[in-house]
Amino acid sequence: MSLGDIDQMLEVEKLAWPNPKQQFSKSNFISQLKIFPEGCFGIYINERLVGMLNGLKISKNELSKKNYTWYSLSDNGNFQTHDKKGEIFFIASLSVDPSCRGAGLGKLLLEQAKRYVILNGLDAIILGSRMPCYKKFKNRYTPAQYLNKYKKHLLDDWLLRFYEKAGFKPQSIISNYFYDPESGNNGVLMVWDNKKRK
Repeated sequence: MSLGDIDQMLEVEKLAWPNPKQQFSKSNFISQLKIFPEGCFGIYINERLVGMLNGLKISKNELSKKNYTWYSLSDNGNFQTHDKKGEIFFIASLSVDPSCRGAGLGKLLLEQAKRYVILNGLDAIILGSRMPCYKKFKNRYTPAQYLNKYKKHLLDDWLLRFYEKAGFKPQSIISNYFYDPESGNNGVLMVWDNKKRK
């Protein structure tokens, strides 16, 4: 994607993330495309942007720090934290126009990110997944208990399952990761290891 796509990026963002507190702003997109355009992937249908994935490279040392969040890893969406020598590709956002969901666009975007990681010899892809079904269980389980039961197939979460089907493995809960009431503001660290790295 390029700066010429900004208006379409904003349109997809608003459709995919109705809550303004969860949306990238115009200045976020401009900053991302100026700093690391190679990490911004888009899918177009009849020249209309219908899905996008925005990511940046970070050092694996960032993950060893305590209390990291989406905001700290992405510099509040501005990508000033992009590390040219980073070994990890961090997916900050995956957005698909709701009218096109179910067509496999999210999977295609993840495949684009994997291709970039393989070609550039990075170690892995990480992201902090929402767990939207947690809202039904928050009075019964802690986030860690919920994730543990998901791993044991004792309950289901459609978004975690989506990433697992794409080859990502759920690792642990990231507390206070991102504003998302459905997930109790928690994220789930999901990892895809590049087994083809040089």
